[in-house]
Amino acid sequence: MREADSYPASLQHSNTPALLCTHHVSRITHHASRFTLDQVEADVRKLSPPEQAQLRGWLEDLHEDRLELADSFKAEIEAGKKDISGMSRSESDRILAEVFPDES
Repeated sequence: MREADSYPASLQHSNTPALLCTHHVSRITHHASRFTLDQVEADVRKLSPPEQAQLRGWLEDLHEDRLELADSFKAEIEAGKKDISGMSRSESDRILAEVFPDES
């Protein structure tokens, strides 16, 4: 079977390269979890400078989103510290013993 025969019928005789490209991206995305970091790095090197800039922007957004999550987690930690500071020593010791039973 020719590779083109594996395309959906709507794409087999299409003169629209964008649709073919979308089909390939879909197939690549489906198998992306099998790629190694080395393969991804090699593919990134093949991108044009504007495509690399677009990828860099996406990665920066991803990193920023993770930092925001970290900031919200930090806020929860601070709120927990305030809760603990209002507890008596015996109450906080009891909670710590429940959370870390092997360390008492």
